Amino acid sequence: MQFRLENPPHQEAAIQSVVDIFDGMEYNTYENAHIEDIHANVCSLSPAEVYAKIHEIAERNGLTDEDAHYEDVPEVCIEMETGTGKTLTYIQTAYELNKRYGLTKFIILVPSIPIRQGVIDTINNFKSQLFDKYGITPHVFIYDSSRLSKLRDFISQDVLQFMILTMASFNSEDNILNRKEQEGLINNLPHIESLGQTHPIIFMDEPQEGMETENPIAWQAKLQPLFKIRYSATHKVKRNMIKFSMNYLCKRRAARFVLRRHRLSSPFGLESKSVRK
Repeated sequence: MQFRLENPPHQEAAIQSVVDIFDGMEYNTYENAHIEDIHANVCSLSPAEVYAKIHEIAERNGLTDEDAHYEDVPEVCIEMETGTGKTLTYIQTAYELNKRYGLTKFIILVPSIPIRQGVIDTINNFKSQLFDKYGITPHVFIYDSSRLSKLRDFISQDVLQFMILTMASFNSEDNILNRKEQEGLINNLPHIESLGQTHPIIFMDEPQEGMETENPIAWQAKLQPLFKIRYSATHKVKRNMIKFSMNYLCKRRAARFVLRRHRLSSPFGLESKSVRK
Protein backbone atom coordinates (compact mmCIF):
# COMPACT_ATOMS: atom_id res chain seq x y z
CA MET A 1 0.00 0.00 0.00
CA GLN A 2 1.38 3.41 -1.02
CA PHE A 3 0.97 6.11 1.60
CA ARG A 4 0.68 9.65 0.33
CA LEU A 5 2.68 12.37 2.02
CA GLU A 6 0.33 15.18 2.95
CA ASN A 7 0.70 17.92 5.52
CA PRO A 8 -2.67 19.21 6.72
CA PRO A 9 -2.62 22.63 8.43
CA HIS A 10 -2.34 21.28 11.99
CA GLN A 11 0.79 19.31 11.06
CA GLU A 12 2.33 22.24 9.21
CA ALA A 13 1.68 24.50 12.20
CA ALA A 14 3.29 22.02 14.61
CA ILE A 15 6.34 21.61 12.37
CA GLN A 16 6.79 25.33 11.82
CA SER A 17 6.32 26.07 15.51
CA VAL A 18 9.36 23.96 16.36
CA VAL A 19 11.46 25.12 13.41
CA ASP A 20 10.92 28.77 14.31
CA ILE A 21 12.35 28.28 17.80
CA PHE A 22 15.80 28.26 16.23
CA ASP A 23 15.22 31.06 13.75
CA GLY A 24 18.41 33.07 13.30
CA MET A 25 20.88 30.45 14.49
CA GLU A 26 24.06 29.74 12.56
CA TYR A 27 23.86 26.80 10.12
CA ASN A 28 25.69 23.73 11.41
CA THR A 29 28.62 22.56 9.28
CA TYR A 30 31.55 20.21 9.74
CA GLU A 31 33.70 23.23 10.59
CA ASN A 32 31.56 24.56 13.44
CA ALA A 33 29.89 21.40 14.74
CA HIS A 34 32.63 18.71 14.60
CA ILE A 35 34.97 18.50 17.60
CA GLU A 36 37.62 15.77 17.48
CA ASP A 37 35.64 12.63 16.56
CA ILE A 38 32.21 13.89 17.63
CA HIS A 39 29.72 15.66 15.39
CA ALA A 40 27.24 17.65 17.45
CA ASN A 41 24.14 19.79 17.23
CA VAL A 42 25.25 23.34 17.97
CA CYS A 43 22.95 26.32 18.57
CA SER A 44 24.45 29.80 18.31
CA LEU A 45 21.43 31.44 19.96
CA SER A 46 21.54 32.36 23.63
CA PRO A 47 19.06 30.71 26.03
CA ALA A 48 17.34 34.08 26.44
CA GLU A 49 16.83 34.35 22.67
CA VAL A 50 15.37 30.84 22.53
CA TYR A 51 13.00 31.46 25.43
CA ALA A 52 11.82 34.71 23.82
CA LYS A 53 11.00 32.80 20.65
CA ILE A 54 9.05 30.21 22.63
CA HIS A 55 6.87 33.02 24.00
CA GLU A 56 6.39 34.50 20.52
CA ILE A 57 5.38 31.16 19.00
CA ALA A 58 2.96 30.29 21.80
CA GLU A 59 1.28 33.70 21.45
CA ARG A 60 1.13 33.30 17.67
CA ASN A 61 -0.66 29.99 18.18
CA GLY A 62 -3.26 31.60 20.45
CA LEU A 63 -1.99 30.40 23.83
CA THR A 64 -2.27 32.58 26.90
CA ASP A 65 0.38 32.69 29.63
CA GLU A 66 -1.86 30.42 31.67
CA ASP A 67 -2.06 27.94 28.79
CA ALA A 68 1.66 27.93 28.08
CA HIS A 69 3.11 27.18 31.53
CA TYR A 70 6.32 29.01 30.70
CA GLU A 71 9.61 27.84 32.18
CA ASP A 72 13.15 28.79 31.19
CA VAL A 73 14.10 25.28 30.12
CA PRO A 74 15.13 23.97 26.66
CA GLU A 75 11.97 22.01 25.95
CA VAL A 76 8.47 22.51 24.65
CA CYS A 77 5.18 20.60 24.62
CA ILE A 78 3.00 20.09 21.59
CA GLU A 79 -0.48 18.69 21.99
CA MET A 80 -1.63 16.42 19.16
CA GLU A 81 -4.60 14.10 19.28
CA THR A 82 -4.15 10.39 18.59
CA GLY A 83 -4.53 9.62 14.89
CA THR A 84 -3.60 13.10 13.65
CA GLY A 85 -0.17 12.21 12.28
CA LYS A 86 1.97 12.90 15.34
CA THR A 87 4.77 10.51 14.34
CA LEU A 88 5.05 11.85 10.81
CA THR A 89 4.97 15.38 12.22
CA TYR A 90 8.05 14.98 14.39
CA ILE A 91 9.89 12.98 11.73
CA GLN A 92 9.31 15.73 9.20
CA THR A 93 10.25 18.32 11.81
CA ALA A 94 13.70 16.72 11.93
CA TYR A 95 14.01 16.94 8.15
CA GLU A 96 13.11 20.62 8.29
CA LEU A 97 15.57 21.32 11.10
CA ASN A 98 18.28 19.61 9.09
CA LYS A 99 17.40 21.52 5.93
CA ARG A 100 17.24 24.93 7.58
CA TYR A 101 19.92 24.69 10.27
CA GLY A 102 22.04 21.63 9.50
CA LEU A 103 21.04 19.82 12.71
CA THR A 104 21.76 16.10 12.42
CA LYS A 105 21.27 14.26 15.71
CA PHE A 106 17.76 13.19 16.69
CA ILE A 107 16.70 10.68 19.33
CA ILE A 108 13.13 9.40 19.29
CA LEU A 109 12.18 8.25 22.77
CA VAL A 110 9.14 5.97 22.89
CA PRO A 111 7.35 4.25 25.79
CA SER A 112 6.97 0.77 24.29
CA ILE A 113 8.14 -1.64 21.62
CA PRO A 114 4.85 -1.45 19.63
CA ILE A 115 5.14 2.34 19.39
CA ARG A 116 8.79 1.95 18.43
CA GLN A 117 7.73 -0.33 15.59
CA GLY A 118 5.11 2.21 14.55
CA VAL A 119 7.84 4.84 14.22
CA ILE A 120 9.92 2.51 12.04
CA ASP A 121 6.89 1.73 9.87
CA THR A 122 6.13 5.43 9.40
CA ILE A 123 9.71 6.19 8.36
CA ASN A 124 9.72 3.29 5.89
CA ASN A 125 6.29 4.15 4.47
CA PHE A 126 7.27 7.75 3.69
CA LYS A 127 11.00 7.35 3.04
CA SER A 128 10.86 7.71 -0.74
CA GLN A 129 8.45 10.66 -0.68
CA LEU A 130 10.53 12.44 1.96
CA PHE A 131 13.58 11.86 -0.25
CA ASP A 132 11.73 13.44 -3.18
CA LYS A 133 10.92 16.45 -1.00
CA TYR A 134 14.23 16.89 0.83
CA GLY A 135 16.80 15.02 -1.24
CA ILE A 136 18.14 13.07 1.73
CA THR A 137 17.69 9.67 3.32
CA PRO A 138 18.49 9.62 7.05
CA HIS A 139 20.37 6.92 8.89
CA VAL A 140 17.79 5.24 11.13
CA PHE A 141 18.42 2.57 13.74
CA ILE A 142 17.02 1.08 16.90
CA TYR A 143 19.48 1.26 19.77
CA ASP A 144 20.86 -2.17 20.54
CA SER A 145 23.70 -2.62 23.05
CA SER A 146 25.00 -5.59 21.03
CA ARG A 147 25.45 -3.43 17.91
CA LEU A 148 27.41 -0.45 19.16
CA SER A 149 28.92 0.32 15.76
CA LYS A 150 25.65 2.04 14.84
CA LEU A 151 25.84 4.12 18.00
CA ARG A 152 29.41 5.14 17.16
CA ASP A 153 28.27 6.14 13.67
CA PHE A 154 25.52 8.23 15.24
CA ILE A 155 28.07 10.02 17.40
CA SER A 156 30.66 10.68 14.73
CA GLN A 157 28.90 11.14 11.38
CA ASP A 158 27.63 14.46 10.01
CA VAL A 159 24.45 13.23 8.31
CA LEU A 160 20.80 13.29 9.37
CA GLN A 161 20.28 10.46 11.86
CA PHE A 162 17.52 9.01 14.00
CA MET A 163 18.19 6.78 16.98
CA ILE A 164 15.02 5.17 18.30
CA LEU A 165 14.87 3.72 21.77
CA THR A 166 12.66 2.95 24.71
CA MET A 167 13.47 4.14 28.22
CA ALA A 168 13.92 0.52 29.29
CA SER A 169 16.76 0.06 26.81
CA PHE A 170 19.09 2.50 28.51
CA ASN A 171 17.98 3.43 32.01
CA SER A 172 19.96 0.90 34.04
CA GLU A 173 23.13 1.95 35.85
CA ASP A 174 24.74 -1.30 34.69
CA ASN A 175 24.04 -0.44 31.08
CA ILE A 176 26.88 -0.85 28.61
CA LEU A 177 26.62 2.86 27.81
CA ASN A 178 28.23 3.62 31.17
CA ARG A 179 31.21 1.31 30.92
CA LYS A 180 34.54 3.10 30.95
CA GLU A 181 36.61 0.13 29.80
CA GLN A 182 35.55 -1.45 26.52
CA GLU A 183 36.60 -1.51 22.89
CA GLY A 184 35.52 1.15 20.45
CA LEU A 185 35.21 4.11 22.80
CA ILE A 186 35.30 7.53 21.17
CA ASN A 187 37.90 9.84 22.73
CA ASN A 188 38.23 7.28 25.55
CA LEU A 189 34.85 8.32 26.92
CA PRO A 190 32.02 6.04 28.03
CA HIS A 191 29.46 5.93 25.25
CA ILE A 192 26.92 7.86 27.31
CA GLU A 193 29.36 10.77 27.62
CA SER A 194 30.31 10.90 23.95
CA LEU A 195 26.62 10.56 23.06
CA GLY A 196 25.85 13.49 25.36
CA GLN A 197 28.46 15.59 23.58
CA THR A 198 26.42 15.33 20.37
CA HIS A 199 23.64 17.31 22.13
CA PRO A 200 20.80 15.51 20.36
CA ILE A 201 17.32 16.86 19.92
CA ILE A 202 14.97 14.45 21.68
CA PHE A 203 11.46 13.82 20.41
CA MET A 204 9.45 12.35 23.30
CA ASP A 205 6.46 10.34 22.09
CA GLU A 206 3.83 10.17 24.87
CA PRO A 207 6.21 11.33 27.64
CA GLN A 208 3.61 10.73 30.35
CA GLU A 209 4.11 6.99 29.74
CA GLY A 210 7.09 6.38 32.00
CA MET A 211 9.43 9.19 30.93
CA GLU A 212 8.71 11.73 33.66
CA THR A 213 9.74 9.95 36.84
CA GLU A 214 13.03 10.54 38.64
CA ASN A 215 15.17 7.84 37.00
CA PRO A 216 14.18 8.52 33.37
CA ILE A 217 14.65 12.26 33.88
CA ALA A 218 18.16 11.65 35.24
CA TRP A 219 19.01 9.54 32.20
CA GLN A 220 17.69 12.11 29.79
CA ALA A 221 19.95 14.68 31.47
CA LYS A 222 22.96 12.45 30.72
CA LEU A 223 22.14 12.80 27.03
CA GLN A 224 22.70 16.57 27.37
CA PRO A 225 19.99 17.32 24.80
CA LEU A 226 20.10 20.52 22.84
CA PHE A 227 16.32 20.51 23.12
CA LYS A 228 13.44 18.23 24.09
CA ILE A 229 10.13 18.29 22.22
CA ARG A 230 7.27 16.47 23.89
CA TYR A 231 4.30 15.19 21.87
CA SER A 232 1.08 13.92 23.41
CA ALA A 233 -2.67 14.36 23.50
CA THR A 234 -2.64 14.11 27.30
CA HIS A 235 0.39 15.87 28.76
CA LYS A 236 0.64 15.35 32.51
CA VAL A 237 3.62 17.68 32.82
CA LYS A 238 2.94 20.90 30.94
CA ARG A 239 5.98 23.01 30.27
CA ASN A 240 6.33 25.60 27.51
CA MET A 241 3.22 24.57 25.60
CA ILE A 242 3.53 26.09 22.15
CA LYS A 243 0.79 24.26 20.26
CA PHE A 244 -2.58 22.95 21.36
CA SER A 245 -4.67 20.49 19.39
CA MET A 246 -7.51 21.84 17.27
CA ASN A 247 -9.93 19.93 19.50
CA TYR A 248 -8.76 21.87 22.55
CA LEU A 249 -8.86 25.22 20.75
CA CYS A 250 -12.36 24.57 19.43
CA LYS A 251 -13.59 23.67 22.93
CA ARG A 252 -12.00 26.80 24.37
CA ARG A 253 -13.52 29.02 21.69
CA ALA A 254 -16.92 27.44 22.31
CA ALA A 255 -16.58 28.03 26.05
CA ARG A 256 -15.66 31.66 25.46
CA PHE A 257 -18.63 32.06 23.13
CA VAL A 258 -21.00 30.65 25.77
CA LEU A 259 -19.45 32.91 28.40
CA ARG A 260 -19.85 35.95 26.17
CA ARG A 261 -23.51 35.11 25.45
CA HIS A 262 -24.15 34.72 29.16
CA ARG A 263 -22.64 38.11 29.88
CA LEU A 264 -24.65 39.76 27.14
CA SER A 265 -27.88 38.14 28.32
CA SER A 266 -27.53 39.50 31.86
CA PRO A 267 -28.13 43.22 32.43
CA PHE A 268 -25.80 43.09 35.40
CA GLY A 269 -23.09 40.74 33.97
CA LEU A 270 -21.61 37.70 35.67
CA GLU A 271 -20.64 39.60 38.74
CA SER A 272 -24.20 40.52 39.68
CA LYS A 273 -25.30 39.27 43.07
CA SER A 274 -28.68 38.81 44.62
CA VAL A 275 -29.56 41.46 47.19
CA ARG A 276 -30.62 40.22 50.59
CA LYS A 277 -33.39 42.08 52.32
